[in-house]
Amino acid sequence: MAEHGLDTTNVTVVPHGNYVGTYPDDISQDDVRRTLGLPDDRLVVLFFGNVLPYKGVDTLLDVVEDLGEPTVMLVVAGACPDRDLPGRLQRLSEQARVRLHDGRVADDDVQVFLRASDVVCLPFTTITTSGSLVLALSFAKPVVAPRMGGLNDLPDAVGYFYDHAQAERGLADALRRVVEDRDGLEERGRRGRRFVTSTSWEEIAIRTCELYRRAVT
Repeated sequence: MAEHGLDTTNVTVVPHGNYVGTYPDDISQDDVRRTLGLPDDRLVVLFFGNVLPYKGVDTLLDVVEDLGEPTVMLVVAGACPDRDLPGRLQRLSEQARVRLHDGRVADDDVQVFLRASDVVCLPFTTITTSGSLVLALSFAKPVVAPRMGGLNDLPDAVGYFYDHAQAERGLADALRRVVEDRDGLEERGRRGRRFVTSTSWEEIAIRTCELYRRAVT
């Protein structure tokens, strides 16, 4: 709003609530990787959510293909209305570099994909805020994402961020940092969970109620 010259005097910011405890979370990474047939030694990068054009999955596929990192495997889990993209994903899956779950992920299966992954990559081309990103942090998974919209508010310590103006190059550099920092992924994930739980749902409710109370008085 400020960038567009609008008055921000009466603006109230209410944080996006976390998803801790919303979905089942009672399986280990080893167990779920065996279930999905994912090798234990692979660095699994997850894209989670509906596969829509603004989410940058095409760019992510280009980067993974060009990355030249045999240890990296991409898992894409979510409904994909673009019929051309599943074909491309299927071709890549034959190279054992990509796995596709095309369709809405059931609530009970959310943990399957989050627990199987090492990092969640959400290469948006435009965004205000992201429930998928908050979900990843709620499962203590570090994120790869561009600095834009509400994602500018995230601390560096919870993921691997890049300038959205650089698009493909920035994403590639961020994924290389993930590979180089493999031993530090779990710690970044723990920091992410602490960050999203630093604001309680009770506090969010209070802020929301205060906003409406001011609006009607």
